[in-house]
Amino acid sequence: MKICVVSDSHDRADALGKAVSNAKEQGAQAVIHCGDLIGAHTLRPAMALGLPIHLIHGNNLGDSVALHKLAGNQLKYYGPDARLELGGRKIFVVHYPEYGRAMACTGDWDLVCCGHSHQAGVERVATVKGGSAWLVNPGTIAGLSAPANGRLVTGSTVHRARRSPARAPPSRIEAAWRRRLMFTNNPFAALGDFWSPLVMQVYIVLMIVLVAAGTVFDIVHKGSARYFLNNWRKTKSKHVDGGELVSIAVKTAVVDVLASGEFCNARRRIAHLLTMYGFLLYVISTAVMVFSYPAASIWPQLWWLGGLMILLGGYWFWFFIRVDVAAEGNSPFRIMPADLFILSLLASVTLGLIWAYLQARASAGANVFFGLYVFATTVLFASVPWSKFAHMFFKPAAAFEKRLSYANGTRSNLPGPADKPEQFGSAREQPRNY
Repeated sequence: MKICVVSDSHDRADALGKAVSNAKEQGAQAVIHCGDLIGAHTLRPAMALGLPIHLIHGNNLGDSVALHKLAGNQLKYYGPDARLELGGRKIFVVHYPEYGRAMACTGDWDLVCCGHSHQAGVERVATVKGGSAWLVNPGTIAGLSAPANGRLVTGSTVHRARRSPARAPPSRIEAAWRRRLMFTNNPFAALGDFWSPLVMQVYIVLMIVLVAAGTVFDIVHKGSARYFLNNWRKTKSKHVDGGELVSIAVKTAVVDVLASGEFCNARRRIAHLLTMYGFLLYVISTAVMVFSYPAASIWPQLWWLGGLMILLGGYWFWFFIRVDVAAEGNSPFRIMPADLFILSLLASVTLGLIWAYLQARASAGANVFFGLYVFATTVLFASVPWSKFAHMFFKPAAAFEKRLSYANGTRSNLPGPADKPEQFGSAREQPRNY
């Protein structure tokens, strides 16, 4: 009996499917996967080939709920290790190589399969019973930090699965499949091979702390909280009943916050909405995929959608809409200290999407772009006191206070409402103020 042994596929469904297809052509009758599969959808191309699959999970637990649901007659999902008997041979499967070597030494198993290290190897291990056992590590089928490998096991020999001769360029269908994988795979899942998921989780918590601390510092330093509090006290001299107060709050939330009603210019408003909602999608989906990867596979798609929305709105604003370029005629490459927020945001998202693209293609340059992505993201969130990031947190309060001051007649030192900007021009020339 021939058995295809693979490991560490890390959401690379196309690579796993090709390895199983190649092994089936060489007579394989079953598949053993030694862990770090991640998403259940990774199995679909391999399962379509009809071979029984024996699967354990590795240090990257992945989507265990979906894997349990998918398990049945063809797919056997065992958990952290498996004890099998195939072709009259006793087989033990575990993810970690050191555990695999220990189990091989017991003499209770003819074959022990392991993974995790991404380093392919096959050896005979002497047992405490005076015999020997095969210890097989197929390496990583995903080609992460090592060449893509698999192993084909027969009753008495173990050898590398034969590679196909000179690969033809990918077909249009194959290229479309790769693009689909890029938008459906969790880009943060493979990071578990380099460090604990706790590292990324701590990093995200640290960024949240930096934003909160930077915003508080900005508000205290600029005195904005004191300004709004003083104006709020002034409004107490004129009564506004509860119903009208709720109406003002709802109007502020809908018009000023959700619809960005402060922007009279339609292009500026659209660019701002694209960037704002894209940022929310991008940040929320990042947190979900880092802290937990649920059965629903929509989060990677939301991550890509949010990132692309940020890039569309951000670059449109930077090159065509901002005052320096559209009204004052300056070069779009003229950079001012106030541009720190938008530039670090665009850099972070651009580098993040490039990293995810290269990682989906198992490119060696992915790690470099990941480092740049982390650096740009750190600059984005750590520079809150010196950028416009904190501005977005007290803008709703400013909009609410403005509407309330008009309702009770205490307007003081505030600009005109967003839908009726004050005019600075002449009868012969339209104003170009923003």
